[in-house]
Amino acid sequence: SSASSASSASSASSASSASSGAPLPPGWTRHVSRQYKVEYWFHDGNQVSSWVHPSQMNAEQQRGVKRSRDAMEAAGADAAGGRGAGWLMDEDEMESWLSKSEGMIKADKTAEKYEYFCDRNRKWAFGSTRFGCELLCDLNRTNVAPLAECQKLIVATGDTAHEAKGMQIYSEKKHLNGPGGVTWSHEEYGHPGFQKVYLKMKSFQRFTETWALLERAARNGLFHIHNHDRRRVRAISVGGGPGYELLAFDRFFRCHIKPQWKEGDIELMSLDLQPLWKIYVESMGMRFDTWDINDGHLLDKIRQPGASPESDGEYITYVIISYVMIYVTNAQTCNMLRDLLRQPGVHCILVSERGEETKCLGMMEDRGIKVTRLMNQVNGLDERQSMWLLPSTPTKPIDKKIDVVFPNQPFEEHKKRGGGNGKRWGR
Repeated sequence: SSASSASSASSASSASSASSGAPLPPGWTRHVSRQYKVEYWFHDGNQVSSWVHPSQMNAEQQRGVKRSRDAMEAAGADAAGGRGAGWLMDEDEMESWLSKSEGMIKADKTAEKYEYFCDRNRKWAFGSTRFGCELLCDLNRTNVAPLAECQKLIVATGDTAHEAKGMQIYSEKKHLNGPGGVTWSHEEYGHPGFQKVYLKMKSFQRFTETWALLERAARNGLFHIHNHDRRRVRAISVGGGPGYELLAFDRFFRCHIKPQWKEGDIELMSLDLQPLWKIYVESMGMRFDTWDINDGHLLDKIRQPGASPESDGEYITYVIISYVMIYVTNAQTCNMLRDLLRQPGVHCILVSERGEETKCLGMMEDRGIKVTRLMNQVNGLDERQSMWLLPSTPTKPIDKKIDVVFPNQPFEEHKKRGGGNGKRWGR
């Protein structure tokens, strides 16, 4: 994991040129950003990347380095915590769901080897653990309800080729290289045949990447607040589609943070432009509403009917944004998200993105937000997963080890291996 002590790339150029000749403290190395073309510095032992020369860090930036070092030490603790194998289903039921997974989950229990796939051709295998295998079997079990709802819509079309058309839409991604760079259009997202493929395939990617995001955030002290704060929790997924990020949040939270909580104790809500995701989200027991991030006023949208704005402070609210910022990184959106973090009860924004260099992170830092880059930085800057907090929000690494369940999520094979702790931390 890594904590950012960045100011921003846009303001780093002059600072880096002024300090590039200064001697580096032990453990720090100099690098050059591929996107911003300016220097940054990386500490391998603490997994910290910084646009500011280590010799010129202010007190808050130095505290960020210490927080990251504490998180690394906590991750190496001997005592494991939380729930594990057998929590969600026993061996017999897991065997049953393995056989129904259409080859998407594989288990060799003799060799203790567990694998799963996120691509429809099952070409790229991801490794996991016995508990990870159980989580994915539970995912398939939960997915029965939305898939049944989807099948009703397909039958209602009266088109025998509807599923085949949906597979074609999913496979072609014909808009990806277009002007907007979107994977699929709004209309394609509303095609039931496409949705069936999406529910089956994307559920694995969205669930496992979000679980890995939460593991990293936990090691960086995000959930310490729940040791003393007894407020209810709600998680909001922006661009959440059918809700698999929320499912991962629910399982992770009840596994590691509040094992005594039961299903339904966390309020979960997906916000998306495509209204047809609603039936799938609700079939899994979660709330849904249509929302455009450009409209703002997120808390007004998610508030229970009849509740006052003051009621927001009765919750600890997490906002998860997955693969949305690439389309809406502008001053208006960043200002809205900064203001959102200042609202009562809003604890953190957790972000997953495609690009290893993500412009919105620097823009949020320019607005006074503390951004922690969660991916391993040993082979260069990687901003695909991050958490955003107010500078005044305290973090403290948990005092128990959280085992890596889905290593290599998001994938890192394309990054040069060698040195550092990438393999050790399973990222």
